Amino acid sequence: ACEPSTQHPRAYSVTSLPNRKPSRHHSTMKSSPKTVLVVGAATKTGVHVVQQFLGAEYKCRVIVRSRSMLPEEVVQHKLMESIVEADLLKLADKDLQEITKGCDAIVSCLGHEMDITEEHKKSTNICTVSTKRLCQSIEANKPLRPVKFILMNSTSVLHPDLNETRSILDTVVIGMFRYVLPPYSDSESSFEHLHKTVGTNSKFIEWCIIRPDALVDNDGMASSFSLFPSPICTHLQGCAITRVNVARFIKELLQNESTWSTWAFKAPVIVNTCEGTVQGNAAHQKVGV
Repeated sequence: ACEPSTQHPRAYSVTSLPNRKPSRHHSTMKSSPKTVLVVGAATKTGVHVVQQFLGAEYKCRVIVRSRSMLPEEVVQHKLMESIVEADLLKLADKDLQEITKGCDAIVSCLGHEMDITEEHKKSTNICTVSTKRLCQSIEANKPLRPVKFILMNSTSVLHPDLNETRSILDTVVIGMFRYVLPPYSDSESSFEHLHKTVGTNSKFIEWCIIRPDALVDNDGMASSFSLFPSPICTHLQGCAITRVNVARFIKELLQNESTWSTWAFKAPVIVNTCEGTVQGNAAHQKVGV
């Protein structure tokens, strides 16, 4: 669930944010980011993302509505730099700038429950607004090196540069979902903000939009997964991808500069390699366990 909460509008954690000074010499910077901010850290995928980064010895900052939503081992981890308990949409600009200051990367795992209640409809733009605000905070901070922004999105959103198309049935179904479930439009708008508004010429932001197909839980068990520039399954059919594999790919993007170079300013589709539909489709990249 990611609907805004008023329970903790601006309650900060006990950990203060250090005053980091990035190196002015690009060539001396290590390829892997050291500090990562994860928003939507308490979502089913977000928890895996935080755990992957902590396990790889990244310092983590998170924004959640309540720290009680996080596993205790995450809360108590020595590399958990700060836990901001807040409604991200209600944070003051200066507060959000302070939270993002010094971050090498920002990962948004915000999402929606498929809920048609009026209460839920009030929060249907959370992905778009949070993406815009986070990008504005990065730009206001004027980092010396571009911040890597990773957005979890959906295969329901087509990449405008790749001439992707849908079947007639998918078009009808997604059109209905867009009307009944406004989160579909939110995914499209957040994609559009990075793709069009931020674009590829920003001095301060580089981005990657990850499009998982059919997200499933697998008790945290890792497996092989494959990456494609465009969807290989129909929207109704779907290709399974475990949440932990999405988290592993996000970590790989930040750990491996060649992986980032491959997918920067793109919107890769990620699926489990074991899916039968992968057979016969040439994956751009396959990653083992």
